Amino acid sequence: MNLEKIKATKEIKEYFKNLDRDIQTSVELAKKAKIKGRDISKDIESLPAPGIAEKTEILTGPVGVAKVYNELWEQYKNREKVVIKIVDLILDGKLGNIKEPEKN
Repeated sequence: MNLEKIKATKEIKEYFKNLDRDIQTSVELAKKAKIKGRDISKDIESLPAPGIAEKTEILTGPVGVAKVYNELWEQYKNREKVVIKIVDLILDGKLGNIKEPEKN
């Protein structure tokens, strides 16, 4: 987590630092449990992410959407406009490298 971007008191920044440390500890513990074969899946199903844009990219993609979302957010500060711009980029083939389904 990039604490420099957070505008908060020293105590709040310390809280987020501790929270981030605890999350990383939990992820490492989960990885060790997976290695021991205590779960049918070898991977952690839902990794932590610093923001909703990054979480969306992890869960659904496309790769690169988080960076574009955050850049567009700085420009527009409006969720609906940002999402519409992202959809336009995907439909125009400029984001996500999503192939069009083959037509019969």
